[in-house]
Amino acid sequence: VLKSVAENPSADQDLLKTIAASNTDQQLLGCVARNSNCSVDEIFSASNKRHRMTIATFSNDPVILSNLVGMDGGSYDDHLAANDNTPVDVLPSLAKSEDEEIRYALAQHRNITTCTPLIEELLQDEDKKSGLAYNESLPFHIFQLLSVDGNDDVRENLACNVQVPPEILERMVAVDGESNYILDDIYVYNGHRLSITALEAACRRDLASEEEISMALASAVLNHDDTRNLSAEILAALANNPKEDVRVQTLQHPC
Repeated sequence: VLKSVAENPSADQDLLKTIAASNTDQQLLGCVARNSNCSVDEIFSASNKRHRMTIATFSNDPVILSNLVGMDGGSYDDHLAANDNTPVDVLPSLAKSEDEEIRYALAQHRNITTCTPLIEELLQDEDKKSGLAYNESLPFHIFQLLSVDGNDDVRENLACNVQVPPEILERMVAVDGESNYILDDIYVYNGHRLSITALEAACRRDLASEEEISMALASAVLNHDDTRNLSAEILAALANNPKEDVRVQTLQHPC
């Protein structure tokens, strides 16, 4: 019933504002926002800050979200930056915020990939670049740039990103001197996406340098879908690993 009223161009303005002020249903609010008999400004004037914050967080209506940018001194901009439904054309406005948390959240916005100048701007900001590394929607060449970034935080966040192309992750794993905690993050979050060949090469490198094969790498190897091709050499090394958890997991391996 409320939806029919919200869509009715002849509905009473006060009734429409009451519906907007007393509901957080995003589909319903979108209907009110598009009703020619009630402006978006009127909707917001009838609602309170907490209500508007809820709208900024959960709405998928571009008209409503666009109008919330900068409202009440930018009180909702952090929620808008984190809302993947916020329209692309207002992202540059949010990027101008002096609030670092807003710009950090914006770096992870899925629609930022359609705004190349904004990506380039964030790449120049060391703090925001680490947030960008979490973004799962980046184009290949940006993932590639971040994978060789000199900032450990950037590469660590990228290691946890489950949408980074496997060939980029495998190049990261193959780099001599990469931090062990970054490598372990790759194995934990993306080990199943790497080839068994790349994982075995990592094991051999650790053994050659007289390092223990980490639990993260061992788990990635032993739980890989392609373990039927696991070499006897690596299996034996895992069975003799100093870590008991690794030895137990190896003994349970079907090979």
